[in-house]
Amino acid sequence: MHQNHYIRNIFYKNIVYPIYQLKYGVFAGNEVIQIINEIDNSQWLSQDDIKALQYKKLKKLIAHVFRNVPYYQDIMKNRGIKPEDIKSIEDINYFPVLTKANIRDNWTKLISADIQNRKIFKASTGGTTGEPLKYIRDWQTLVWTEAASLRGMSWAKYRIDKRNIDFRSPDWPSMLGKIRGRLINNYYFPAFAKELQIIKYMNQIKNIKPFSLIGYASNLYRIATICLNYELNDIQIPVIFSTAEMLYDFQRMFLEKQFSGIVFDYYGCNEVGSIAYECEYHNKHICDERLMVEITDSLGNQAINRLGEMTITDLDNYSMPFIRYKNGDTGVIAARTCKCGRGLKIIQSLEGRTQDFLQTLDGNYVPAIFFPARFRNLRGIDQYQIIQNDINSITLRIVKNQYFSNRELIEILNVLKENIGQSIRINIDECGHIPLTDRGKTRLVISHLPRDF
Repeated sequence: MHQNHYIRNIFYKNIVYPIYQLKYGVFAGNEVIQIINEIDNSQWLSQDDIKALQYKKLKKLIAHVFRNVPYYQDIMKNRGIKPEDIKSIEDINYFPVLTKANIRDNWTKLISADIQNRKIFKASTGGTTGEPLKYIRDWQTLVWTEAASLRGMSWAKYRIDKRNIDFRSPDWPSMLGKIRGRLINNYYFPAFAKELQIIKYMNQIKNIKPFSLIGYASNLYRIATICLNYELNDIQIPVIFSTAEMLYDFQRMFLEKQFSGIVFDYYGCNEVGSIAYECEYHNKHICDERLMVEITDSLGNQAINRLGEMTITDLDNYSMPFIRYKNGDTGVIAARTCKCGRGLKIIQSLEGRTQDFLQTLDGNYVPAIFFPARFRNLRGIDQYQIIQNDINSITLRIVKNQYFSNRELIEILNVLKENIGQSIRINIDECGHIPLTDRGKTRLVISHLPRDF
């Protein structure tokens, strides 16, 4: 039995999956499989050996930008940096951090002079701040991202041939998209359908008997809540993949209970793709073979063993290289290894976007992750959002339902004052719904204040 399953998986991996990837070229699927075979081995290397792999890639990338990318040519000239000065991965600190503002202001100068010889993909993101960002991804970074993603999902025992429900798209895919997905047993459903439609879809999913379910954290929680409310309690999904948003502990526990499965959270961003996946011990391992991830403070200095900004170098994007790119997220990298035995670094915690911290009146910060656990039992408020425009006041947006009571609202106000400052002014904005970001994500906290971490 085990052997038959293995042979079937080889069939999907080496024949069906390459057909699935024909959209991107004749050899796209084979390239991804080749990288998977490579990183399936490299994940077990020591951290020093993985650093050696990173250094080899970094040195090659720096030589490339020195020859071809005007933005980095100027930096290297002004700072007196030559490719031969890069003698270890720590020497990446010779370069300044790259921000979204830098990219917008220097878009043309960040494009490689040899881009006409490269296969590229242009893209853009509205980002959670609503500011559009255009970028170009190289073919190599695309196939490495796909390989890293499949490897990370395999840690949850997902394989290409297993049935998977995808709740990430706001709409139905095209007919061709449905056919492509069905080749590898992917079933797509609109993520933000209304309640009665979700019930219909979940009844279909129950008959599909999927191995896994993937979606945005807040929307998966919404879907699970709808199932509970309508007593659809017999849908079992062994693996739930959460992505794109902060996953809170109470959401993880509720999803696991409702679907009798195990939640695996993974982390990435559109500009660089897959970043980190949870292993069987639920530690988020960074895809070190394709990325260098640092934690830095507001000045770009490394923040060792403490909270700071995610600063990422994509080692495979030669068309529009991002070196020490601040993607707007905050977190901590662990100084430990994992019991799973992989040499890949661990993201100890993700604390949300840099705009997802409220500044207190005494100069400290309260992260967005503080609030969901405290407000999880709200009965009369369906949604809320906290916006800070200045140090002395915040706006609390709420969406009320028929069970609303002033008692609950007063409880929220008291929690906010206790943690931000008793003299904080709180403006109440009652609205019909809380708008999602361009990517369909939910933001609990939005701060327009600068921060110094």
